[in-house]
Amino acid sequence: MTKLTFMALFFSLSLYAQDFTFDKEKGRAVPNFLCQLKLMKGKVFKKSGQELVEVKVGERFNKNDTIVTGEQSLAKVLVVDDTMITVGPSSELNFAEFEYTDKDNRKILYNLVKGQLSGHVRQKAKDGDINFKTKYTVLGVRGTEILMNFRSVNDKEVSEYALASGKAVVTDDKNEKHELQKGEHLVFIHDTVKQTSAVEKLKLTNEELNRLKAMKIDESKEFKPTMPYYKIGDVAQNTTQSDSMDENAPEEKRVNKKHWKENLEQLNKNLKENSKKR
Repeated sequence: MTKLTFMALFFSLSLYAQDFTFDKEKGRAVPNFLCQLKLMKGKVFKKSGQELVEVKVGERFNKNDTIVTGEQSLAKVLVVDDTMITVGPSSELNFAEFEYTDKDNRKILYNLVKGQLSGHVRQKAKDGDINFKTKYTVLGVRGTEILMNFRSVNDKEVSEYALASGKAVVTDDKNEKHELQKGEHLVFIHDTVKQTSAVEKLKLTNEELNRLKAMKIDESKEFKPTMPYYKIGDVAQNTTQSDSMDENAPEEKRVNKKHWKENLEQLNKNLKENSKKR
């Protein structure tokens, strides 16, 4: 072996050692990183602690890192368990928890700090192992295609979940569980001033479902479509009563539907007035 060949081999093994740990018990290499940036549009950043650095395709993200996208930007990452995630424009996705031995032994928590994402959890997980969260809600999945939005509108914080396939369970800030099936869309609104909240379960239209399903076989070469932000006012006009609004529910778990709608109407009025002032 020539000196040049030896140095090249040593360098490649050093890089390998940084990215993987050898599990003697399992007899396999376990990745140290959580995911890798596979596709991007516009500007994409990596936030580690207080440091924010612009990145390119190939960048790897670890536990506690946050992927940040600029305006009109998109990022697609491949997680080590084969999950594919598209992060929408002006979004922040934090990789809050990560334990991984293999595709059957993993615990991952994704925290959507703000913005939009869509993902395909291709390898089924055990209950509680794969979770997607916003500030006030947590979505537990086993294997499914999900869409998420989270944004703040004045004093309201709005979490949205929808499924293009499979099923999942959303747990809200009152620890109430809301089951989601394919084609269902859950909207959760939390009033940060009054500390009240409400949940509405809606339906995706056939047009929306078809758009989400109109994807190539090789999804690694394209971005998954994200879900448009739901118009706040539409929630009040297109509601179906959910368990959290059950009139027979205990007082501490009940949401006053009329009061909530009045709040939304006032919010819409405020938004309209603000838009006129701009």
